[in-house]
Amino acid sequence: MYNIIMKICIILFALFFSSNLNAENFYSYGDPSKNEVALTYDDGPSPDTLALCDILKKYNVKATFFVLGENVKRYPGYLKRIKEDGHLIGSHTYSHKNFYKFKNNPDMAKIIEDEIIRTENEIKKITGEKPVYLRYPYGYNAKIGIDMAKKMGYKVYNWSFGYDWNKIDDEELVNKYISNIKPGAIFLMHDRKYKTDRVLNLTQKLIEELNKREYKTVRLDEMSFK
Repeated sequence: MYNIIMKICIILFALFFSSNLNAENFYSYGDPSKNEVALTYDDGPSPDTLALCDILKKYNVKATFFVLGENVKRYPGYLKRIKEDGHLIGSHTYSHKNFYKFKNNPDMAKIIEDEIIRTENEIKKITGEKPVYLRYPYGYNAKIGIDMAKKMGYKVYNWSFGYDWNKIDDEELVNKYISNIKPGAIFLMHDRKYKTDRVLNLTQKLIEELNKREYKTVRLDEMSFK
């Protein structure tokens, strides 16, 4: 069911991209003239966050973690490790709601606002800082969400390529990510326990290929955008 929902949302993202987005507050790829990419991880922190941080540290790479408020509350020490290692922390809302399902709900704006505020409060308890980067679950990109983010001091970041939720073998998965290396790419992966083993391998192979091609891997707040 998760795979089906993700595929539907990605299709919706493509269909509504041009009509729904405020270009000054929504980003899905960096400057295509710059030889830099960003590695981003959704849904953490998780029990395997430490192993992921170890891989990134081994290669001296800084990434961006879009964390769920409910997981920050559950694993505050793992968020602290993300912060200590110098990675950028963004919000992925509190409980991973699929806002597409609330399209006709008259309380839509309030639902979105509450999810952002609850996550913001959990992150601030650990880091002392308010996050300003946001990625909605399922690539949600409706105007109401983008406008709410802007009102609350956030910018919304989606991705140029992500595929790790699909049931394919690890080698094929790595090849798909490598084939999508290009200037300005924003890669989506997941910090989620039942997927982390393959994501650790994917992260390592992707970084090695990026280094071989002399790409600079950056946090989203370091990335160039046109």
